[in-house]
Amino acid sequence: MKPLITVIIPVYNGAMLISQCLNALHEQTFEHFVCYVINDGSTDQTYNTVKTITQYDPRFKIINKVHAGTSSARNQGLYNVHTKYLCFLDCNDIPLPNMLEKLYNMAEDVNADIAIANFAYSNNYDENSKKNESNLIYKTLTNIQAINHMLLGQEISTKMPCKLFKYSNIADVFFDERIHINEDALFLLSAFRRASIVLYSEETVNIRKNFDHPYPKGSAGKRRLSSLNASLYIMRGLNDLDVQTQLNGVYYTVNNALKVALDLYSHKTPTAAKAKKLSSNIC
Repeated sequence: MKPLITVIIPVYNGAMLISQCLNALHEQTFEHFVCYVINDGSTDQTYNTVKTITQYDPRFKIINKVHAGTSSARNQGLYNVHTKYLCFLDCNDIPLPNMLEKLYNMAEDVNADIAIANFAYSNNYDENSKKNESNLIYKTLTNIQAINHMLLGQEISTKMPCKLFKYSNIADVFFDERIHINEDALFLLSAFRRASIVLYSEETVNIRKNFDHPYPKGSAGKRRLSSLNASLYIMRGLNDLDVQTQLNGVYYTVNNALKVALDLYSHKTPTAAKAKKLSSNIC
């Protein structure tokens, strides 16, 4: 049977984390998937780790590229999608065994464009309290409702994992490679705008490990500054929608700008002055 889901995993110097993610994918109850691991110029043992784990499973492919950031790595994966559905993970994600099956069944149940479930951070996850319903329990949202839930931080996270996309709806959507933080939200806005039916389940299907991203030294300030740019792009992308959604976009943008500015000021980064100027323009 041909694969039905493409899983894209960008990784940069994630040798200490990627093994758990890939092993969890090996154990998925839904077997009809192909996984592209995009090695974004890692300088540690990432490539060897991935090769060792996946060499005997033809569903897993490794693509090596020059380091250019998460957005560029994900786009490299998008060029290889030929399945009905698409899902993103990061190297610090540990999908529960039924994650792909749950998301696939949700989407197929009502021909949804996007199916979304929850993830939990490992330090807040209680193994004994997890749900494992056999029945599909979800709510149906319009694309505007989904956008507003994301902007207000209600249920729908701006993180990419635990979201299954009907690929035909987003075949022309790519990540903005100028953006290094908040690129997920910008992609999701475009995906939601193209959707007719969005499903959301509160069930946890993925565990995310907390870790410090191993980005090149000195890049933190520029990365945070790009998050402010992403917020501006998001707000502009709401201009033709209803007034309430635009107001929610302003809330999202200002809230993000304040968080980034405070973070930059507290770390006294070289880009703090630029952030101050940009955040003053937003506010």
